[in-house]
Amino acid sequence: MTNYKNINNMLIIYNKNKSQNKFIIDWSAKSGCTTILKIFLDYMDLLDKFKNYHWIHNCRPIYYNEYGRVDEQLLFSNEYLKIKFVRNPYSRAVSSYLHVMNTKLKNKFRHKNMSFHTFLLSLKSRELNDIHYNLQMTKEEKNNKIFDKVIKIENLSKEILEINSLYNINLNCNFSSFHHKKID
Repeated sequence: MTNYKNINNMLIIYNKNKSQNKFIIDWSAKSGCTTILKIFLDYMDLLDKFKNYHWIHNCRPIYYNEYGRVDEQLLFSNEYLKIKFVRNPYSRAVSSYLHVMNTKLKNKFRHKNMSFHTFLLSLKSRELNDIHYNLQMTKEEKNNKIFDKVIKIENLSKEILEINSLYNINLNCNFSSFHHKKID
């Protein structure tokens, strides 16, 4: 088994004829994963097929059955452009804190009504080990330079335009999600 923590959640993405523009995508939890999933399902003309699921992430087991899973051979293949989507760690920490305080997850902490500072200390001490709050990339992933491109979701529109231009494709990133909140 691989040492790469998220290999089982990565997606293999093909264009319609599967002969060019092959991608492996990965994302960190709390880093726009719903939007990213929609971008690539739309690229494969599968968004309508999977839109009927209450939660778009529920379609992943079906997707894996139909399109396969990433393994080490694919991950280290030169046939695929590998893209990792990440989020500014500070805004991700705030989002994670709000997520914990607004869900049953706060019951996993010793301090049920903790301050943001206490939450950060709890993360640092690894009191809660959950994919939503873990590191976005391991040292191993960074050192082995697995990903050809790391996209910061704060620059998603700009970087998707660059990928579109570079690979002559048409990724659309104008998607929203019911669980995203924008605080002004």
